[in-house]
Amino acid sequence: MSRFSERMGLVQVALQTDDIDLPLRNSIWNCISEMIQGDRDRGDHVLGNVQAIARDVLRVPKEHVAYQGARSWLLTRFSSHLRWDEVYEVLEYVVLNASEITRGRYTVAGAMEAANFVLEREHSGFHFVGGQLTRKIQPEAAAEVERAMTRAAAVGLDGVQQQIRQALVFRIRNRVNIDHGTLPGGSRGQSRAPDRAQ
Repeated sequence: MSRFSERMGLVQVALQTDDIDLPLRNSIWNCISEMIQGDRDRGDHVLGNVQAIARDVLRVPKEHVAYQGARSWLLTRFSSHLRWDEVYEVLEYVVLNASEITRGRYTVAGAMEAANFVLEREHSGFHFVGGQLTRKIQPEAAAEVERAMTRAAAVGLDGVQQQIRQALVFRIRNRVNIDHGTLPGGSRGQSRAPDRAQ
């Protein structure tokens, strides 16, 4: 959904791919905050969620998170300490673990939908496709990937579903490298002799 000022051309709108602005950062926080708050904001559940994020995503000692103020601790890190890619890592973790984190208030699919709404509204260059947060691709291609994965899962071909997911990640990574002038393997378009064991 675009804002009035965007529709009228009063503000410049650009897809955010290599950084995030404050409105996107704040919107991602609000989405995460809604999911980690727990039932009636019970402190122990919130503490557990924030400690899991500290341990599994931010890779800092979970003891840094105090029982009182766990969300505030994460908000402080989120607002001023996390790089843009780390913000997306926290979002991806929360969304992909939404069933456990929210104690069933959100399914993973529902969390992806909520996150994609925010990411689209704030012009993020990323969205959830095939159960992963990836760079945006054309809507037709994204829909085809989702259909192929659904068909594979429906007939019990989990290996095919995993291969589709890996191919999507490989395609996105190579596209990112090409967009930045880097070829797969790290070279910048120059021929390179193969590495030889000595």
